[in-house]
Amino acid sequence: MLWNESGLRRVRACGARVTDAGRGVVVRLTPGGDSPDVVGFGNLQTCGSCWSCPVCASKIAATRQQEVSAAITAWRSKGYDVLHATFTVRHTKTQRLATVWDAVQAAWSAITTGRAWVEEQETYGVRMPRTIKTGKRKGEVVENERIGYCRVVETTHGAKGWHVHVHVLLFVDSFGLTEQDAQALGASMFGRWSAALVAQGLRRPSDEHGWDIRIVTDADPERVFGDYFTKHQYNGAAAAAAELAQGHAKQAKNGNLHPFQLLGALVDLGDADYLDLWREWERGSKGRRQMTWSLGLRDYLDLGSEKTDEEIAEEEIGGAAVVEIDASDWHRLARWWQADIADMVRADPSGDALRAYLDDERVGWSEARGPGEPMQHRPHKARSTRP
Repeated sequence: MLWNESGLRRVRACGARVTDAGRGVVVRLTPGGDSPDVVGFGNLQTCGSCWSCPVCASKIAATRQQEVSAAITAWRSKGYDVLHATFTVRHTKTQRLATVWDAVQAAWSAITTGRAWVEEQETYGVRMPRTIKTGKRKGEVVENERIGYCRVVETTHGAKGWHVHVHVLLFVDSFGLTEQDAQALGASMFGRWSAALVAQGLRRPSDEHGWDIRIVTDADPERVFGDYFTKHQYNGAAAAAAELAQGHAKQAKNGNLHPFQLLGALVDLGDADYLDLWREWERGSKGRRQMTWSLGLRDYLDLGSEKTDEEIAEEEIGGAAVVEIDASDWHRLARWWQADIADMVRADPSGDALRAYLDDERVGWSEARGPGEPMQHRPHKARSTRP
């Protein structure tokens, strides 16, 4: 669907066109051990869109989830605490996605600037070094109390239109932090959040549903997709990381749909209204950041430099090369049936079944066209050839 209907050039090319026209598409297999084997494709263009490409989004989210989990673990190993906060908005069906998103960005800026934020950092923050990046003091290292944060933007669509909200991990000092302390900090931040939204023309979010803040704990760290909340606390670094980084995979509540659920509905139903919503989503999300780290936090936790979404998407899967598919065969035949190809390679790691399949398809496509006619895509064939 995206190859044909996306309004973004890079998305239309993602996974469909080769990077190096002089080479074929390399199919690689990595044994999964107790999990299914992983099949990947090399020498294909990627778009690196965490918002509009379900393939790149899954790859990016997996890396981001690991980073967030590592950050939580490293921070708590120093004896400090982590809070998870959510801030939401009130919106109407007539408000455009860009309008709501711009207001959310302004509201988050209001939270993390001004005297109140300085005082909160002095109360709840940890003394961290920071290297000044610009100006006359460029290169100078200063230390002050700061609340580190990792913020993620999540969006759904429902009967009341586009719902844009933020999840944020707050890296704070310990000092016997209580639930009352967490609630006090959250309430103070929410006050600036709601005032900024009103200034941007949105209605004030409710005190009851407009925000939430919880303490991250050590309980049951192996559960990633289980229940995130137990007794009003966040359980486990991995679970907290999944909630933060895997927004694209979650099922929205109250009948709302995440963007990739909108895309799925578009594929299943072919409804023009869903296509209009998807195109608005592509326009409104383009160029915006999904995950943001506070200045200096990654350095303090030795997480290394942050890779861009595009760099993550471009990384090719390791493993043994099974088959190299000619670039012309990929463009005409194989790109439409990537799921079938993956299944065949898992079932026959030698690649013989895949080679026979491609030979058969090449003959079939040649017979299906008349003299001088281009080969035509036959999408139904993908469903009938699964081993």
